[in-house]
Amino acid sequence: MAISIPDRVILVDYGRVISLEPSDDDRRAIERIANGSAEIWPEYQRLRHPLDQGAITVDEFWTRIGASVGRDFDLATRHALWSADLRGWLTVEPGTVRLVDELLQGGTRVALLSNAGHDFASPYRGSPLGSRLERVFVSAEHELLKPDARLFRLVAAELGVSTDRLVLIDDRAENVAGVEAVGGTGHLFTTPDSLRAFLLALT
Repeated sequence: MAISIPDRVILVDYGRVISLEPSDDDRRAIERIANGSAEIWPEYQRLRHPLDQGAITVDEFWTRIGASVGRDFDLATRHALWSADLRGWLTVEPGTVRLVDELLQGGTRVALLSNAGHDFASPYRGSPLGSRLERVFVSAEHELLKPDARLFRLVAAELGVSTDRLVLIDDRAENVAGVEAVGGTGHLFTTPDSLRAFLLALT
C-alpha cells in the first residue's frame, strides 16, 4: 500500500536498515583473502570512522589493516578485500525496501543518509533502490559523520527544508538522538514491522 507522509523528508540509513548485517560467511571470505587472519577486525572497526569521514581512501584503509597484522597486502589483495567487503553489504532487508517503495508510491520524499566511504557512493546511487530516491547523501563526500549536527543541517539545506522536517531511520541510537537534537524526528530501526508502525503513525 502507498504511504503518504506530507511535508516531511524520510532519511533512511543504509547499513543494518536497508542492508542486512554481513554474514559469518561474508566475514570468513574476507579473512581467507587476508591469509586466514581474523585479527584484522579491530583495525577494520577503528578505521571505519576516518574512511567514512573521507579522511583516508579505501586503498589506505586496506593497506593499514594489513600493516596492523604484519602483512603487506599487494594491490590485487587490497582490491579483492574491498570487493568482498562491498559484497557483504549489498544484501538487502526486503521488508525495508518494500516500505521505501510504499513511501515512494505515496509521494513521500525519501533520501538516503549513510555514514560510508567514497567507494559506496556509486553502488548506492546506481542501484535500483538508490536510483529511485530523491538524493543519496554519503558522509565521506561531506567530510562529516552522523550524528554531527552540521551534517543534518547540510542535508536539510540541500533538500530545501528545515531540520524539523527531517525524519531519520537509523540503527544507531546516537544518530537518532542527533537528528532529534536539531529538531527532527528519529526512529531506532529494529525490524520492518516496527518501522511500518512508526511510519503509519506519521501519516
